[in-house]
Amino acid sequence: MTTMTDPTRLAVRMAVRNPLAATVIGYWALFWIMNAADKLLNRTDLGPFTWHGKDRHVQFATYFADMGLPTNLVGPTLLFAFAWEIVVGILFLVALARPGALPAAFTASAITFMGFSAFDVICGDRAELLEHGTYMALLLVGWMVVDRQLNRPATGP
Repeated sequence: MTTMTDPTRLAVRMAVRNPLAATVIGYWALFWIMNAADKLLNRTDLGPFTWHGKDRHVQFATYFADMGLPTNLVGPTLLFAFAWEIVVGILFLVALARPGALPAAFTASAITFMGFSAFDVICGDRAELLEHGTYMALLLVGWMVVDRQLNRPATGP
C-alpha cells in the first residue's frame, strides 16, 4: 500500500478544496520550471522528442554585443536565470502544500517580470516587453483569483 507524504496530502487537499487556486498555482509552477528548462535544453534531443525552445543564447549574445558587453557573460547570465526560475517554480510547488509560501512565490515572480521588463527596455526589445508585461498582468490576476479562492468564506452546512 502506498502512503502519501504530508506535503503531497496537503497538495491534494488544496486541489480538492480549491481546484481553481490549485490550477493557478500549478500553472505558475509549471511555467517557471519549463521556462527555466528552456534556458538549458534548447535543441536538445530528449529521446521521445527534441526540445525546441527559444534560442536564448543567440538572443542574449546579440543583446550583449549591442550593449558593448562581453558575450562570454551570456552563459553565466542564462545559468543565473535558470537557477532563479527553478527557485520560483519550487516556491509555487511548495505553495500547493503550504499556502503560506504564496506571497513569496508571487512576489518573486513579479520581481522577475519587472527585471525582465527593465532588460527588455534597455535592449529595445518591445516584443519581449509586451510578452513580459502580459505575463505580469496574468500573474496579478492569478494572485487575485488565488487570494479570493483561499480566503472565501466556507460554504455548506
